[in-house]
Amino acid sequence: MERLIPIDLLRTLLVLIETQSFSRTGEEIGRSQSAVSLQMQRLQDIVGSPIVINSGKSVLLTPQGEILHEYAKRIVALNDECVGRLRGDALTGTIRIGIPSDFALSYLSRILGRFGEANSNVTFAVNCELSGDLIHMFDRRLFDVVLAVYDGRPTTHLTDLWREPVVWVSSRTHDLRNKRPLPLVLFPDGCQYRMRVLNALRRQQVPFRIVYSSSNLAGNQAAIESGLGLTAISKSTVPPALRPLPRCKELPRLDDVDIGLFWNPHGATMAIQELAGFLGRILDSKLKRVPISER
Repeated sequence: MERLIPIDLLRTLLVLIETQSFSRTGEEIGRSQSAVSLQMQRLQDIVGSPIVINSGKSVLLTPQGEILHEYAKRIVALNDECVGRLRGDALTGTIRIGIPSDFALSYLSRILGRFGEANSNVTFAVNCELSGDLIHMFDRRLFDVVLAVYDGRPTTHLTDLWREPVVWVSSRTHDLRNKRPLPLVLFPDGCQYRMRVLNALRRQQVPFRIVYSSSNLAGNQAAIESGLGLTAISKSTVPPALRPLPRCKELPRLDDVDIGLFWNPHGATMAIQELAGFLGRILDSKLKRVPISER
């Protein structure tokens, strides 16, 4: 009997393996968790064998699922490429992207990997700087798309906005919350996280000292892992090697940050438009969207 696998089932499988969560997959594709489960059951019925194992904490592929996963990536990418060429709007060109290093670490491989697979003729030029610098460079037309912590100053082409908690972060093996002066590992002046940390500590009159400061995220992470000090970043960008600290009396609460997406719809190439929309959908699945008017 001939068996045809619908493309939407394969897309859902790819998202599920990436998110490792039925509920998060549902949020990303705009369906309920039960609908995702039904899609996976239908996919298993079509191929005639189990393809995923839900352990509760992660989603694992069976040997047959591994085979299907590899084919799914190729089939979905080829389908999208074919449709684009037939419609005459295959995406091409170079997109200049500005993104802070913490967001690059958390989101960039996922964004560019999935977008690039479906649009193999698009290339990316990525620059990681402090958010304020990125927004300034975008205003000078040095980027096509920027994702950055928005500081509220007047700017052009802020198209979408999300709100994100800022959390204290430490190594997994060192507890420095009671140490005084509080040792800090921070990004340089101009960083919105740094500003929130220092303002909160001064309001609560908590003595502190900056023991390490660098614009290099890898260097900051290494300093924190070694137990040199604490830092604070947005909750969704905490690296796996570090741990967000729960609220406690030793550390003051930190103000949320707003994450802005900047691009100019006027004159943007089809590739830029598609990437901006893709970025918006990814962030909608992770963060709380807020109206720009609230800011």
